[in-house]
Amino acid sequence: MTGWPVGATTAAFSAALLISAVAGLRVGRIIDRRGPRTVTTSGSVLGVLAILIIAAAPNLLVFFTGWMVAGFAMAATIYQPAFAALTRWWAPDHVRALTIVTLAGGLATTVFAPLTAVLADHLSWRST
Repeated sequence: MTGWPVGATTAAFSAALLISAVAGLRVGRIIDRRGPRTVTTSGSVLGVLAILIIAAAPNLLVFFTGWMVAGFAMAATIYQPAFAALTRWWAPDHVRALTIVTLAGGLATTVFAPLTAVLADHLSWRST
């Protein structure tokens, strides 16, 4: 464990969600003008960087920084940009594509939540 206050670590995640919400406005405009491919690819790369920063954070400031980076990555990779891409690529049959992605996302939680719990029981949170 880090010894960091629970409130501070929760605040880091909450700040990432706020950044994601604000950045999502700009991300949406970029997707409308240029399409989703570059945005989501860049967001995925940024997400990897964010996870590495968070996992290796030696102090709370670096931990917060990692979550700030994660906020931008989330804006470019979570459902909103995926739905924009599917709506564009699968029109007029986009409802079917959106349904499949939503179901797959729900099933992913069903698989990866227990897997994460098992890993967390056997490894540190950083290794998990």
